Parts: sequence; structure tokens; C-alpha cells
Amino acid sequence: MATLQRTIEKEYDAMEKQCTQLGRTVFNCIKDAQKEIPLFEKKLKYHTLLATVEPMTAHKTAGKPKKGQEPGIIGYKIKAKITQDQSKIA
Repeated sequence: MATLQRTIEKEYDAMEKQCTQLGRTVFNCIKDAQKEIPLFEKKLKYHTLLATVEPMTAHKTAGKPKKGQEPGIIGYKIKAKITQDQSKIA
């Protein structure tokens, strides 16, 4: 049981680092970001991934934006969290 617990903790630490790197990646379209989520989930043995795709907005020009100018979408990021899956552990 102790060995299993250590294995689960090691996987969590490694996948948490990769999850952080995945969250820093900027995707050009929402479909690319959604394709990456199942690929990351395949790596998980004892955990599950709770992920959402969020747009990144920014003004296209440098400096103070003109009055009424709305920021545009420049890319998409994945916001994810890893949790233990008790059914997989059992």
C-alpha cells in the first residue's frame, strides 16, 4: 500500500509540472487546444484531468487603446487541474 501511495505521489508531481507547461502553451485555435486535452489524459494512470479552454485577449497595438476599442482574441490557453481518481486507484 505504501509503494502504491508513493507511485501515485510521483505521478502527481510529474503530471503537475507537465500540466503547468500545458497551461503556458498558447494555441492558435480552440480546436487545437481541445485536441491536446485527450492526449494529456492518456498519460494519466491514477489521476483525472479537469480542463477548460479559455481565450486570451489583448489589444493588437502597443500603447493606450482608443476609447471604445475592445481587446481581440490572440490565442487560447488550457486551464487544467489534476485530481486523484479513486476508481483507477482501486
